[in-house]
Amino acid sequence: MDDRSDRALVGASQRGDVAAFTALTRRHWGRVYAVAYAELLRHEDAEDVAQDTFLRAYTRLWQL
Repeated sequence: MDDRSDRALVGASQRGDVAAFTALTRRHWGRVYAVAYAELLRHEDAEDVAQDTFLRAYTRLWQL
């Protein structure tokens, strides 16, 4: 497990560190999934939304 702060992981991700973004994803997956599931009440849909959320975050790292 990566013990760096979210801020440090975002900075590293912006510099191309894929492992840092993976650590962010693992750290926050459960919460993102839980919010999606609470709204959608379907496991498959919640997983899709969580995946889309992290993909969108990755493609917009420069905005974080």
